[in-house]
Amino acid sequence: MEEEKVDVSADDRPPSPVITPREEKRKTRMATEGTAFLLAQLRAQAQPQPTPSNVPVLPDLSGQSVPVVSTQQNAPLNSAAQHQSQLIPSSLHDENASSSKKPRLEETVVLVETTATVIKERPVIDYNFTKEASLICTEADSFADSTLDFKFSSKIRCNNYLKGCKWSPNGELLLTSAEDRKTRTFRLHENDQQLNLVSGVPQGDLIYDFCWHPDEGAMKYVTTTRDHPIHVWDAQTGERQATFRGINHLDELSSAQSLRFSLDGRKLYAGYNKQIRLFDFNRPGSTCQTIPTYVKGLDGQKSIVSCMAMNPVMDGVYAVACYGPS
Repeated sequence: MEEEKVDVSADDRPPSPVITPREEKRKTRMATEGTAFLLAQLRAQAQPQPTPSNVPVLPDLSGQSVPVVSTQQNAPLNSAAQHQSQLIPSSLHDENASSSKKPRLEETVVLVETTATVIKERPVIDYNFTKEASLICTEADSFADSTLDFKFSSKIRCNNYLKGCKWSPNGELLLTSAEDRKTRTFRLHENDQQLNLVSGVPQGDLIYDFCWHPDEGAMKYVTTTRDHPIHVWDAQTGERQATFRGINHLDELSSAQSLRFSLDGRKLYAGYNKQIRLFDFNRPGSTCQTIPTYVKGLDGQKSIVSCMAMNPVMDGVYAVACYGPS
């Protein structure tokens, strides 16, 4: 029995699947994200970039050609570099100049000087510990009668120990913090080498931290105490000049645990629990910028900021420590 042959015409064949734009985009993405595409990109990056023909070439001491980049392509870092970049002849900035044209020797010297002006060298500190320390003077009478502030009898003497002392930026005044919750300012006279009390300010509660303003002519300092805001004091008269308040999420006053000024004295850094608040020193009040030191799910300092230190060379760089392992 012979099998019947079925003639299938072109019209009777099943239609070919239609590729939608979404499917085409998916295939394109798979092709570009494949291994071959990544290897091609890596090979392209590993190949050395050819030197453009419009960049002038200078001969170095060994006789090899060294490409020189015009200073107009990169923004100068300071005014001195801008002034020196204007001294470079226009032949170095001509984009249509051929590579065979070599600049003169004095042009090379100008380029080297322009690059050297942007280098900032760190100061070299020479420590000398060979000289033995000698006692100049002592001061104890200013802290002896502090027991009367606690309504104690004068016959009972408490241990009014000092918690800290810091020199003013100009080295003229010495600021101290004691157990009797007072800050005292002393002046050191070079002639008789004695400390004389200038002013004493009761702070009302336990003193957490105090800090001098970095301006030598300001003669101001800030303090933070328990259950009190941050106060700014005149070192010579003892008068309060301004107040900064840190408000928490419950709209309540929160006391700062540590204080530090920026290098220019325009910003006041205050350490709190898991955050740092940045105040504008020229605008007293509660307006501030909050810098969190700990975010849930990320690494950070999950404790109260205990102290801060500004880098004297790198502006804007500071170290933060807390009551924890970091």
